[in-house]
Amino acid sequence: MDFINNVTIPATYDAGGVEVTPEYVTQISSEIDEIRDPVTNALRQVEVPDGLADICTLSPTSYQVCFYPAAQVTGKNSTTGLYEFTGSAAQVFKVSSPTSNAAIPAVKITETAGTVSSDTMISYDGNTKSWLETSPGMDTKNLLETTLPNGDIQIETMISTASGGVISTVREVYHAFPWGSEKITSIVDPGGANLTTSRAFHESAAEDWSYGKLKWEIEADGSFQRYEYFKNHIGSTPNPLTGEDSASFGNVFRVYRIWKDGTDVAGGNHPSTATLANSHVSTYTYTTNGEPGSYFKSDVETTSVSILGQLVSI
Repeated sequence: MDFINNVTIPATYDAGGVEVTPEYVTQISSEIDEIRDPVTNALRQVEVPDGLADICTLSPTSYQVCFYPAAQVTGKNSTTGLYEFTGSAAQVFKVSSPTSNAAIPAVKITETAGTVSSDTMISYDGNTKSWLETSPGMDTKNLLETTLPNGDIQIETMISTASGGVISTVREVYHAFPWGSEKITSIVDPGGANLTTSRAFHESAAEDWSYGKLKWEIEADGSFQRYEYFKNHIGSTPNPLTGEDSASFGNVFRVYRIWKDGTDVAGGNHPSTATLANSHVSTYTYTTNGEPGSYFKSDVETTSVSILGQLVSI
């Protein structure tokens, strides 16, 4: 059971050529201070304004994470580079192999808060390709993985009571695209209500502004959303109103939704037929290009909304 990846950090040497044992490595991002072991690169501590998570390896098949509130954190040791703390942890999660055998795919998670402890067992059955999560006296979660004839992966999650009664079942299907696996279908209560949500993605690599991003999503009630993205502008002048602006490349340009007077998928409509004239449409502009790879960015400047072709807000 490989709980923490062991990655060796290259050795460092002083001016005389003697190898130096480094202190714990600190990586600071905004208000998060992340500290890794200098030898294994394993995550050792994470400090945030609210407190500290202290991660300790207990054995080859177990580790624990102890959480301390900010009031118990006394500061960072200048020699080790680790944060120090006082008192007992407010909450402790111990993760271990219940058989002490790393080759057996099972995990025991013990959560302790004060004098109260609870165990959760997670095990994998390679024959049925299913995961089983159990807690004494609590609900049971069973995940069954199936490879469909077309190669898609189906994962069915069933939650049952301690007495065996089924609470809920959700069936999800994942498709392997060139850029990675994406969930394309989700069915709540399969065989019963069959509440199905389906998704499609932009698959044309030639259209690099939208490639690999969400194209449309159809909800169980027949409503949908369709997404368009900014492309590079041609020439020297961008035109954000037509979705051509290199500075906003890849950002969401428009989102089409069914308007209350329009027909849903059951009525013969489809995301591919949604237009400005028959839909509720949100159009976005941006101040600067945001973080690559996300559907929406944090730098939205304006949002205009039109209904059936008529601008209603900006």
